[in-house]
Amino acid sequence: LVKFQACNNKPCPTNCQLAQWGVWSPCNQTCRTSTTVGISTRTRKVLVQPSTNTIPPGTPCSKYGALIMTRQCNTYPCPRDCQVSPWGVWEACSLKCQGGIQYR
Repeated sequence: LVKFQACNNKPCPTNCQLAQWGVWSPCNQTCRTSTTVGISTRTRKVLVQPSTNTIPPGTPCSKYGALIMTRQCNTYPCPRDCQVSPWGVWEACSLKCQGGIQYR
């Protein structure tokens, strides 16, 4: 003869569950300026919120790290236009007649 009775009827804790990381976003800059580099981000979503009304409570999502990740991108310097000084004076003509050449 065996007798049964219910026990431990409290709910089990539910831990946070996160999705896989998404793809990296496009870089927000095409190259590095003198003060900033580009930034790219990716995110992941919470699939299951942890239980808070159980004893013990479920594992919080913060234990699994951030929901957003950033990285530097396009860190090479931006191209710069060539800068030249103003024109100098004309040099003397290479010939006295018949079409010489002058430089400056």
